[in-house]
Amino acid sequence: MPNNFSLPSGFSNPVFVQKGILAIQANPFAHETGYEDCIKLTDHLKNFDLQHIPLILIADDSAFTAANTNNFVWATFTRANPSHDIHGVNSFVEHKHWGCRSSLIIDARIKPHHAPPLISNPDIAKKVDMIFAKGGELYGKI
Repeated sequence: MPNNFSLPSGFSNPVFVQKGILAIQANPFAHETGYEDCIKLTDHLKNFDLQHIPLILIADDSAFTAANTNNFVWATFTRANPSHDIHGVNSFVEHKHWGCRSSLIIDARIKPHHAPPLISNPDIAKKVDMIFAKGGELYGKI
């Protein structure tokens, strides 16, 4: 982490996903303040040397996002709309092309228009496992 690194209010728990990729936890996305949150973070991060952190993720749960590669890929690339959720520290537009001179930031928080998370029901999973187990109706068929 850069020397004296800090985060603005509403952001916490910075966790490295892997070298150069930092997940930062934020308050849940709200239409009224979601994009303002990103501006607040990018303005704050201008004060730090982020040359070793080219990618920063804004996450609902930074520990979950950083726990493994599957979580990182799932959370980042299913929850971000490139036209709305990509920001950058020291961003600019030159000849109609957007760029940033420091870290690229992806807002990977769950948005209000997203479907609810798909969470396995343990009782249903147990029944499915029994169907595919030895002696079950579908044992050895798939």
